Amino acid sequence: MAKVTTHVTTHIPLNLIDIDYLPIDRKSYELAKLIAAGTIISPIKLQRIAQGRFKLKNGRHKFVACKLLGYSHIAARFKKPTGKL
Repeated sequence: MAKVTTHVTTHIPLNLIDIDYLPIDRKSYELAKLIAAGTIISPIKLQRIAQGRFKLKNGRHKFVACKLLGYSHIAARFKKPTGKL
C-alpha cells in the first residue's frame, strides 16, 4: 500500500530546525531588511526527522534573516503522512 501525504504550512519554532550551515552574507542581511520592512516571504521547506525536529531543505537565507531579526518562529512547509491507500 502507498502512503498518503499532505503538505502542511504552519509556523515552526526556529530552535526545532536543524540546518547544515548558516549563510551569513549580504543576501541574508538584505532579506532581513526586506522582512523587517514588511515584505511577505514564502515558507521555507522542511523535512520531518526524529523527535519532533525538522531538517531545513530549502530557505537557508530566509532562516538566517529571521534569526538576525530575533524571530522565534518561521513559516514553513513540510509533508505530513495522513495514512495509507
